[in-house]
Amino acid sequence: MPINLGTTGASKIYLGTTEVKSVYLGTTQVYSSFTPVTRTYTSGSSVTETAPTGATNVIIAVWGGGGGGAGGWFSDTDEQGGGGGAGGYSQSSYSITGGQTLTYSVGALGDGGASENSGFSGGTSSVSSGSKSITTMTADGGGGGGPFGGGGGSGGTASGGTTTNTTGDSGGDGDGGIPTTGFNSQTAGAGGNGGFGLGAGGSEGGVGTIIFYYT
Repeated sequence: MPINLGTTGASKIYLGTTEVKSVYLGTTQVYSSFTPVTRTYTSGSSVTETAPTGATNVIIAVWGGGGGGAGGWFSDTDEQGGGGGAGGYSQSSYSITGGQTLTYSVGALGDGGASENSGFSGGTSSVSSGSKSITTMTADGGGGGGPFGGGGGSGGTASGGTTTNTTGDSGGDGDGGIPTTGFNSQTAGAGGNGGFGLGAGGSEGGVGTIIFYYT
C-alpha cells in the first residue's frame, strides 16, 4: 500500500539518513519499501527455495503435471484415444521472513501414448517446510488417457493449500483436461489430447509449475 504526498506516491521514506523499511497503522502494514518478487519453476526435485531479504509474505501456487493422451486406433473407422487429465492445483499464503527456506519439487509432464496405448500420468508437484514451517502442499498429476474407448484420464487431486485446493479437469474422448486457472490468472498442467486413427500417438501433457510470489 503506497503512502502519498499529495497525489505523488512516496517511493522511499527516511528518518534522517536511515531508510524506513515499513510503516504500520496499528497492526496493518500501510507502507513497504520491498519490491515484489516472483519466482516461477517448471522443473526441480527437492530444491531449496530461499525467501528474499525484506519479504514479509509469500503466495505459493502449485500445479501438478498434465497426463498424456492415449494413442489412436481403428475400429470400422479411425478412432481417437482418450485425453489426459489436467494436474491438480493448490495455493497458500504465509507470512515469511527473508532468509527462511522452503523445499519444492515440480511434477513432470505425462508423455502421450503410442498408437493403441494409454497415455502416461503427469508427476506430482509439492512444496514443504524448510526452516519455514508450512502445511505440505501437494498437487497430483493428471491421469493418462485410455485407448480403445477407455475414456479420458482423471484430473489430479490437490491438498494442503490454505486458500485453494482444486482437482484438475478430467480428459474427454479425445480432448485433454483444461488446465486450472490459478494465481495471477496463470494456467499450467493441461492434459494432452488423444491421437486420432491407427498409428497416431497421443499428445504429451503440460508440465507442472510452482510460483512463489513475495511481498
